[in-house]
Amino acid sequence: MQAIQAKDNSKDLVLTTELPLFLIADLLTCPNLPTLPAVAVNVLKVARTEHPSVNDYANAIERDPALSMRIIALANSAFFSRSHIKVHACQEATARLGLDTTLAAVMSFSLLHNRGIDAHYQRVWMRSIIASLAARHLAIQLCPDMAGPVFTAALLQDIGIMALRATYPKESNELYAEAALSHRQLSESEQRLFGCDHSQVGAWLAAKWGVPTPLAQRICDSHDEYDITAADRLCIQLSGPIADAWLSSHPAQSLVAVVREFETYQGAHAISLRLLLENIQEQLPALADMLQMTAPPFAG
Repeated sequence: MQAIQAKDNSKDLVLTTELPLFLIADLLTCPNLPTLPAVAVNVLKVARTEHPSVNDYANAIERDPALSMRIIALANSAFFSRSHIKVHACQEATARLGLDTTLAAVMSFSLLHNRGIDAHYQRVWMRSIIASLAARHLAIQLCPDMAGPVFTAALLQDIGIMALRATYPKESNELYAEAALSHRQLSESEQRLFGCDHSQVGAWLAAKWGVPTPLAQRICDSHDEYDITAADRLCIQLSGPIADAWLSSHPAQSLVAVVREFETYQGAHAISLRLLLENIQEQLPALADMLQMTAPPFAG
């Protein structure tokens, strides 16, 4: 096992996850390991500075005109716009979205760009989109000041699946063939095969890209048992099972089961299932469209 060294704000921090040495070696020699384009790398460099600003983000994004237009379109979408005033510049769009959401959008657009989207890949990203909406809704109630970082981590929590699929295509095809599996079940299967699960691999990949260490740590913790002592982690950890339930064959029944399980935890906050569902149903089509995905209807 080997801990991951990551840099954040010019200080050496250790990301508290470990991967088997054989897995690290295979990941590092994988020719198809997901990478980020130069513009996303530059935005990450800005994110790691001590006091990143809207101008710094916008200046990095504007080097890619196509990405700039997508960020502006996202800011003007019904999902993020609360007024009829349109923004026309990347700086205005970044200010409206906020730095954390802008970072999430840049990385998501970059990772989805020009990739062959098979059925499983689309399902993984759709799960992440639904989870990000659920996580942000919960964060607004439980830890409003952390809504941006929570949204970003929830959206990126399953990037480790991309790395495992690229590195072990045969094993991954068999492992991920069963769409009905929850991510808790996937994590157990991944532990048996690889000695860790995709949340830990995702944190490793994120650290390799150079994301800020707190974001990589949230990805690492995303599939752990519910941590009611830390509201931001709890929102992310609960978002995944909610997304699994939403995508299941019986979503309404599955969502009720998720909420009831959560409510057994001592000190758990009451969650309005109705408001949560309404929020996802209202916002999912717009966010999915921005990421050029097709949102599934809720069959509740």
